[in-house]
Amino acid sequence: MDSGFQQDHFTICFVKLCLFECTTIDFDIFFYITNVTFSPDYSKIVSSSGDKTLRIWDMKSENNKVLKGHSDWINGAQFSPDGKMIASYSGDKTIRLWDVKSGVEIRVLRGHSINVTSAQFSPNGDMIASGSMDMTIRLWDVKCGVETKKMEVIPHVISDLQFSPDGQSLVSCSPDKTIRIWDLKSGQQLRTLVGHTSDVLKVIFVSNCRIISCSKDKSIRMWDVASGKEMQKFEGHLNNVTGVKLSLDRKTIVSCSSDKTIRLWDIQSGQEKYKLEGSNYYVTALDISPDNNIVACGLDKVVRLWG
Repeated sequence: MDSGFQQDHFTICFVKLCLFECTTIDFDIFFYITNVTFSPDYSKIVSSSGDKTLRIWDMKSENNKVLKGHSDWINGAQFSPDGKMIASYSGDKTIRLWDVKSGVEIRVLRGHSINVTSAQFSPNGDMIASGSMDMTIRLWDVKCGVETKKMEVIPHVISDLQFSPDGQSLVSCSPDKTIRIWDLKSGQQLRTLVGHTSDVLKVIFVSNCRIISCSKDKSIRMWDVASGKEMQKFEGHLNNVTGVKLSLDRKTIVSCSSDKTIRLWDIQSGQEKYKLEGSNYYVTALDISPDNNIVACGLDKVVRLWG
């Protein structure tokens, strides 16, 4: 299908993947979109922007919501595992929880002393982990909004973090070129993964045993959790790799970059399978659904859905 509709902070376009083409609609606003994420049932997309708003896009209707409450740039947002809540994180030092159905703010998590750069729900949805430029990782109880643990990463800023699938550990990455694995029960750092030659921007668990990261060094790397050793390197992007995700069947890595492209990689061979072009500026974030629809956003203030 080829269609598009505009709302305040961006244009959203639906694109045929097989044609590798997109019809874009220009919309003149100052702030770009920082992040896009599918809901667990893939019926909705949440987007965040520098205009201090979140938007929930319903894929089956035009019943879209605008969520307001943050007082500064929103760095990103994530759905809870049951799809009923959204956690957003911002330069206003807070994480905010929202009810998806009503769009109402449920509570505000306060404790970080500066820009919150990442926040993720635990696999069971009971906990949130957040990372910040204040060089801490904090764990929060979702039901009561109380901080339950603080892990200091001095002198390293947190760029991104994610829970392991079993919820027992956490992985974080930093501009110091490293990736760190943490034991959640003790709060202790288990190991440091070294290999990237520039800032590590995003990191995800492939399984409890493997991690994938992307970096300003233009590479994507896969790591063994137990040994901390690099297993594979994926190269082809011409600029910073700003986002990375894994297909549901775990056979394909999807990445986006400041080189204006999205690339699909075969996880076994390490070879590039497809290159999706169409963005006029840097691609800042992406997500992938079980049926391999890809949603991405960038500095051109456009969200594209490839499917």
